Amino acid sequence: MTITPSGAISLQNLATEFGGSVPHSLSEYYREGSLVTKNNTSVPTSGAIALGHFYSAVKEIQYTASNAASLNLSTAFGAIGVQINLRDLLSLLVSFLGL
Repeated sequence: MTITPSGAISLQNLATEFGGSVPHSLSEYYREGSLVTKNNTSVPTSGAIALGHFYSAVKEIQYTASNAASLNLSTAFGAIGVQINLRDLLSLLVSFLGL
């Protein structure tokens, strides 16, 4: 689920999308930290951070496989603690296969 592209954003919205520890704090949510993935280029990696940096942010993992025959999802995603549901897995496969 993507954070709203406009309007109000709360720490709970960030927690729902990215996870985190209660009590939530913006300092948990720097890009390329343990929670926010690097695709969210509007989110800073350090320094000043605000809820406005998170418009349209999404927890997304990008993985490039050079050989479909040897693609191992457990190796690709399991080591970083990602849980993939069936819908996300199908979307990943459709994207990978270019369908």
